Amino acid sequence: MTGTSALHPDRPFARHFDRMVLWFGGRHDQSPHQALQRRFLLGCALIAIAEAVVASIASTVAGQLLQTWMTAGFGVLIVGCLGLLRRGVAVHAVVWAALSSVALFFFFISVTTERLHPEQLPWLVLLPLGAAIATRPEGQSEATFWEKPNVVLASILAFFDAVAIVAAHHFGWTFKDADVVSDWAALFDFGTLLAGVSAMVWLLERELRRAEHENRLLRELLPMCAWCQKIRDERGGWVPVVKYMQEQGARVTHGICPTCSEEHFSKET
Repeated sequence: MTGTSALHPDRPFARHFDRMVLWFGGRHDQSPHQALQRRFLLGCALIAIAEAVVASIASTVAGQLLQTWMTAGFGVLIVGCLGLLRRGVAVHAVVWAALSSVALFFFFISVTTERLHPEQLPWLVLLPLGAAIATRPEGQSEATFWEKPNVVLASILAFFDAVAIVAAHHFGWTFKDADVVSDWAALFDFGTLLAGVSAMVWLLERELRRAEHENRLLRELLPMCAWCQKIRDERGGWVPVVKYMQEQGARVTHGICPTCSEEHFSKET
């Protein structure tokens, strides 16, 4: 098996994660880019479930049972998204199901209390951050922000989610749950946000290194026809060796080797 587990065979986490990716449909990925999307989505889902468990415990300890049930429900939604991934649903569709679940959770968890807690709104940046990687089309790594429609849509979703949260508090459309506010609670909220973002960045860096490793392996394997010696390019077409080299940016000059010189010109002398 190539990838992170091949680079670090002594790390149990890498081996277990690779097995999980295969179980969630990774064997059907046709390119390192597709594998990156699936692995990033799976990793983010595991991070979200872990944070849901921690937040549920914290809400239970604080006596905020409504928030506990909402957080547990969010965890169930993410598990459902993993179920869709397991059943072979396209990664792109599962990503938007997960993003919608996150947006829905952020709204309901923010309107449990009568008073708006502004520190909850920054959590919404996770929507475009996740969409930036999990839905990035192959070959568009150099595209600008506005050329990535999924990131724009996720940003719009985050903005309107924030507007809905503020409007719900303004008009009093909240659950009016017990408002437990303390410096420690604010610190915990920031800590979980920091942990989530840091975990996503670490996961992204890890999977980019893995994709780079696999791309390098694929570049070292040059598909060549055993009969006509043509090479299969990135578009799936078969082209002569010289044309392929020119497409890769190489400048080709022509000469003649001693063997061909002897074979074709020795008789003329």
